[in-house]
Amino acid sequence: MSVDLISQQVIMDNLEETAHEGASGTDAHAAPIPNALEIISKLSEIQGTFFTEQSLSVHPVPSNPLFKLSEQTSIEDVAYHTKIVDPSNGVVVGICTDLLEKCCNPASRYFKSNFDFNSYSANLFVVGQKWSDCKLVSVAMGCIGEWHGFVHSFIKNRVCCNRYGKVRSGTREFSSGRLKCQCTYGATLKESATKGYWPNETSKKKSYKPLWDQIVTIKNVCPVHGGDCVPSKQNRIITMQRAGKFINNVPKQVMYNLCNVLEFSGNLPTSVIKKIVAPIFPKSKVITKTDVFGIRVKVMRLLPSFKKANGDYEIFKTAMNDSDLNGGITDLSNISDDEAYLMARQVWDEVLGEHGDGNSNDAIISFADYLNIISHKAKGFSYQLARNSSGVLVGAIWMTATMRRNFELFGTYLNLDALKHAINKLLWPYYGVTMYNELNKICLALEGFMCGQEQLEAYYFIAEFLAKHAPGRPLSTVAIVAGDGIFDQDTIFKMGFTCSTFVLDHWHLLDSGLRNKFGKQGHSLL
Repeated sequence: MSVDLISQQVIMDNLEETAHEGASGTDAHAAPIPNALEIISKLSEIQGTFFTEQSLSVHPVPSNPLFKLSEQTSIEDVAYHTKIVDPSNGVVVGICTDLLEKCCNPASRYFKSNFDFNSYSANLFVVGQKWSDCKLVSVAMGCIGEWHGFVHSFIKNRVCCNRYGKVRSGTREFSSGRLKCQCTYGATLKESATKGYWPNETSKKKSYKPLWDQIVTIKNVCPVHGGDCVPSKQNRIITMQRAGKFINNVPKQVMYNLCNVLEFSGNLPTSVIKKIVAPIFPKSKVITKTDVFGIRVKVMRLLPSFKKANGDYEIFKTAMNDSDLNGGITDLSNISDDEAYLMARQVWDEVLGEHGDGNSNDAIISFADYLNIISHKAKGFSYQLARNSSGVLVGAIWMTATMRRNFELFGTYLNLDALKHAINKLLWPYYGVTMYNELNKICLALEGFMCGQEQLEAYYFIAEFLAKHAPGRPLSTVAIVAGDGIFDQDTIFKMGFTCSTFVLDHWHLLDSGLRNKFGKQGHSLL
């Protein structure tokens, strides 16, 4: 007999023995639920594994085989037999997840199309009943959420729907609405033990924190979702997305494959990311630009570990476990200026490649979405979209915190110019404002792209952006502005550089005939 069959037989024998000893009458609730710990301990003798009360919350056990589910079974009975109770103290030490699945899965013969989740929750989480720990309560509520269509979370002393809480003012507006919408569903817990600690060295009084890994008591329950929360498949996907659950659960093997693509191909297109991660997401989950952005950031940060592992997957897994990159995008620390700069440039090159058929409007709109995401994750990152007189998007410029600091420190001399990017299939001019830093190296104040040919209107737009997003250096404090023949002294004055002197830049100065008139030493003599 196989180990699995032996294990199943041990459970059956012990359940029958315990049930017959305590059975009285025909009431389904009269027979006490078997002591799960005794059964699991006997099972561990065969499998060589010891299960504790805490491990039961991670590995829910099969349902009581003596309980026969039928089409007429009430919601109360399903909830009652979902819980495995230790008869010695009445503590819930395990849950049977298969009963709920049989009632909610359309493929099951016991499927109930009108299953009452409110009644089930009210009978599962009984006020005054003790559970082995907070984790078990969370697992039970998580099982309900999988079939009802919501995501649970633990807030202070409450296991509840993650849409619980007041609507926060000043938070970002999303097309699907804000995450917190005053949902009322949840169970408040009371700890059975606390642990004292000194908040700091100067404290004269101890503080106490609850021990949620020990027995907890259900204090009160609200089994109904309130506010604007309506459980459904789409609600679960949206709330999981907003909580970073999808990015959080990307397997290490998938991250390893993505790092491998980036390392050996030099880029990581959105299409490749979607193809690799699509199989691990639900079929109804749309992979958004936010998902792609979060994965890009994680891959970018994991790439050094990948290189250090030299392709060894086991070493890579260890390095990933030791990092803080297993969290979702909401858990990631704000991205650095260098990361923001690389993200903007890489995404722009990719967008231009995807829209190389000349559909410039689609390219700008797609890129604008990414800039918006970057601005929320990179401190000091600013951007602005350019529109023509008809209101059509024609370009975008951006500035990182480092670029802003460059302008404030070294902006006495500026160089304004536009050039064509080598891989720019749409042949849009790249605009940049450059300076020399203290090491006499070129540094940037901002950069961006505009549709069409080089035009003065684009430079007026850039000057307005500088004045607005880098107030630490007013344009009137810039002493010299260098550029090509499109500028003159009157033009830079109108742009806002009222105290600046205009000069032709190095290349245009030579090209204007200086070399022919004064010879090869003309520039140095000047």
